[in-house]
Parts: sequence; C-alpha cells; structure tokens
Amino acid sequence: MGAPPAFTRKPQPGNAPGSMLTPGHALIPAHRTTWVAGSVVQPTPVPVPSSLLEAAEVEPLPVPLLGSVVICRHATSGRSARAGQGSRRMVIFHSPAQAGRGKFSADALPSGGSVMTTLKTKTLGFLGAGNMAGAIIDGLLSGKVLPPERVLASDAKRERLEHLHQLRGIRTTSDNRALVRECDVIVLAVKPQAIDKVLTEVGDLVRGDQLVVSVAAGVPIEAIEGRLPSGSHVVRAMPNTPATVQAGATAVASGAHASEADLRIARELFEAVGRVVTLDESLLDAVTGLSGSGPAYIMLIIEALADGGVKVGLHRDTALLLAAQTVFGSAKLLLETGEHPGRLKDMVTSPGGTAIAGLHTLESGGLRTTLIDAVEVATRRAGELGADMIAKLRKS
Repeated sequence: MGAPPAFTRKPQPGNAPGSMLTPGHALIPAHRTTWVAGSVVQPTPVPVPSSLLEAAEVEPLPVPLLGSVVICRHATSGRSARAGQGSRRMVIFHSPAQAGRGKFSADALPSGGSVMTTLKTKTLGFLGAGNMAGAIIDGLLSGKVLPPERVLASDAKRERLEHLHQLRGIRTTSDNRALVRECDVIVLAVKPQAIDKVLTEVGDLVRGDQLVVSVAAGVPIEAIEGRLPSGSHVVRAMPNTPATVQAGATAVASGAHASEADLRIARELFEAVGRVVTLDESLLDAVTGLSGSGPAYIMLIIEALADGGVKVGLHRDTALLLAAQTVFGSAKLLLETGEHPGRLKDMVTSPGGTAIAGLHTLESGGLRTTLIDAVEVATRRAGELGADMIAKLRKS
C-alpha cells in the first residue's frame, strides 16, 4: 500500500496555533500544508476511508506550531479502532526554511521508527552573548522555533545580558557552569581567543547527551574536542555577518562523535538566520574565504559602484542606495530562479549596449581574477590561523 499518509489537523474555526488537539479529532492526510495568517489550511484534501478517520486519535499536545511534534495513532483496515490498538506515528512539522518560505511539510514515520529529534524539543544555551548570538536568538524567537524561556545566555558583560533579557525575554546568567548544566544544546559564541578559557571552565560538565555547537571562527573541531570529555558531540559552524539580518550563509560540519540528529539540530539553529550547507570540516577554510569573508568583498564592490555613480553625477546617498539594492536584487534573482549567473548576466547584455561596455572594462581590469585570488588567499590564511590555534591549545 506504500508509505503511510502524513496527517495534519482538519481545518476548523478556532484552530489557532498553540491550541490543543484532543483524542477523537478528525485527521486528514496531506503531503504539504501551508502556513497562512496564523492558521493551517489544507490546499489539496485527499480522500480517506471513514474507518481510518474514526480510528484516528492524537495525544493532547500543542499544535500546529512550526517544528512541533504530533503523536498520532490510527488503526489499519480490519483492526480494532479502540485507543492504543493502532500503529503509532510521529508527525514532524519542519521549519519554513527547510521546506520553502511560508511552507512546511509533515512526514509520517514508519510504525516502530525512531522519533525525529528537533531543536523544538531542546533547551538552548549561548556561552557568549555578542552580535552573532543575538542574531541567532532573534531568528529563533521570530520564527517561533523556541520560546524565550527555553533560551539562555551567559556573558561577562552584564549590560549585554540585561539588554537581551529586556529586549527578547530570554533568561540570562553570568554563571557559565550553571548554563551548561541546564541546557541540551550549547552554542560556543565567544571570540576565538576566549575559547580555551571558557572550555577549561565548563568542559568537565559537558555530558554525552548534550550537543556543543561552535561559531568561533578558525577554531577546529579537534581543538574543541580536546577540551571536552571523550565522546562529546561537537558541530562546528561558519556563519557570516548577514546572519544579523537573517540573511546569513552558514556551513556546518560534524565532529567525530556527532550524529545525524546533531547535524539536523545545528541546521535548524542556523536556518533561523539564513541558508545552511553541510560540509566536511576540511572545506570550512574555503567557506571562510568565500562566504565568511565575502561580505567584506561585497561591501567594497558596493562602495566602488556608488563611487562610480557619484562620478557620473548622482548624489552619494542615491548612488549608495541604488548600488546596494542592485546587489541585493541580483542575488535574490539568482537564488529564486536557480539560473546560472552567466545566463542572468547575458539577459542584461544587449549587442553594442551599455552593460557589455561596462563588462569589458571590468574584465580588462581583472575583476574576476582578483576576486578568485581574494578567496584563495583568505582560505589559505584561515588554514594558517586554524593551525596556530591548535598549536596554542596543545601547549596550554
């Protein structure tokens, strides 16, 4: 009969996010639902035998918040419809970033299958409450991935903690060890030069059921694992500064003991602030050279374009706005169409026109080669800094 259907709640008046489903509610299968104006709608109803609907029930859990889990039972044909007699299913509602903006999917796991672990079920703690930590917290809370009471942050600067608590409602502490004891997922969001001090302070408390996610630039997984108990679950991430406006590009890599569930949680964490790729750690230096350092390259390009606009008569503010919006719009066009950049470039370039004249000048000036060289040099430098960090931690 194929895979079992995925279930979602049948649309009814008053089915607001966070309301309760109780045993006996009718369920209907759906391969996709759409999040619209705070409710769940079913765009393509699929017929279901009445016997299956009558047998369906769910535990009383809050749904359908994005990322929530609905526990369902249903009786297959010919089996008793009494409670507890059907197959147990876990329905996982993924975040919008996983299934496309504004949408999410529901997947039914096979009977007897394991429950999918998500960030939604965890308590999250940030060791360090700087800009990147604040950006991730913003993304998680605005996307309703976690409620404020499930997010903790610690920092040496009390004013930072007060700001986070007042602005976002999360819990804060100056006690790093207390945070590690309480949290399931620990984000190392301190500066690279502070990693050794922080891990020396709290490393002995890290348990085998916890996940440590590091966003410390240039600090290899080996250096982090060396300060934690054997077998610790570590994921290293390389986000970039556009994450502070929820438009980041992040690469994640797993340590020796990190599981697929750990990687899934790490992806959820950074999908709240942009797009995520999963790579081997050996490629994270290249990520640092491209997307990690890339915002600096792009800012230089925007500034140069604006300078060009001023040179030909535009006001500085107007030129900067046009340059920045052109870069933003071009990137959005590329990501949303999936077209090759060369094809999109050719769409602007008409025979004997202005764009081809400008492109000729850029090629003559070596822009393409210069950008390639910049990524290569930055990648090499990232590798050197990582090696220095490992050597430093081994000595201490």
